[in-house]
Amino acid sequence: MASFKWLICLVIFNQALSIVSANNRTQSCGIARNSNNVRIVGGRNAVPHQYPWLVYIEIEFQPNSLIDSCDGTLIDNQWILTAAHCFAPEPNHRQTDVSLYIGAHNLDNDRENRMVVSAQKIIRHSEFDDYDETSRYDIAMVKLPKPIDFENTKIHAAPACLPQPGEMISKSGCQSVGWGVINQYETPTSILKYVTDEMLYANECHERGVPEVDDTQVCAGYWQHGACVGDSGGPLQCQNQEGQWIVEGIVSYGDELCGTATPGVYTKVDQYLQWIDWVRSNY
Repeated sequence: MASFKWLICLVIFNQALSIVSANNRTQSCGIARNSNNVRIVGGRNAVPHQYPWLVYIEIEFQPNSLIDSCDGTLIDNQWILTAAHCFAPEPNHRQTDVSLYIGAHNLDNDRENRMVVSAQKIIRHSEFDDYDETSRYDIAMVKLPKPIDFENTKIHAAPACLPQPGEMISKSGCQSVGWGVINQYETPTSILKYVTDEMLYANECHERGVPEVDDTQVCAGYWQHGACVGDSGGPLQCQNQEGQWIVEGIVSYGDELCGTATPGVYTKVDQYLQWIDWVRSNY
């Protein structure tokens, strides 16, 4: 009888843990800061640190100190979600350093309370093929050298939420966020920008002129709005009913006109949740 009572207590305790875990997700991720409305292509400046999960990724290649950049999303205190193609090998160059700018807003402002660290580990999806034009499996995770203290108010950092099965989101109110170019004729911006996009599923992508997309990808963007060069790896984020921002997509590729001709293509994050959990558990 005593063992039966212990079993009941254990079940109740485990249920309580599940509730706490769900509540933590509800309370602590995907909460925008200073989010009063105040141009990514056709976009607007974000309020400083409005989206504290955005990470600027600077990639250096030698021997000629070639610098490339991508964006990423903090999903917990030690992992960043981004695109696998960001770390594609450059001809006759070797990747020497990956710098992560956490808590950044204006990249030209050295006085920001931001943290810059080198990546400890980069895990690209094993099935991603640099030469596959469909860019399936375009997902990677970057590990920080040590966990971030989200309670440290000097560093403007907080995680975005990952999707959950059956979660209700607004497709029409999604956003692409990043430090990419404002249009195809300009250089990347130093200030974080966002643009409101409608998320499109595979069949809708086909109707908009992107026939190669499958169910592991989504599209977003329309006339003069969308992600562009320099936004790779950044999030397509959508809000749930509680107002949290969920990482639904990862910027993968688009047309040369930066989404003004056809929508941009994003890796569909909810198709890779098991892989994300596997990476976090094994690395």
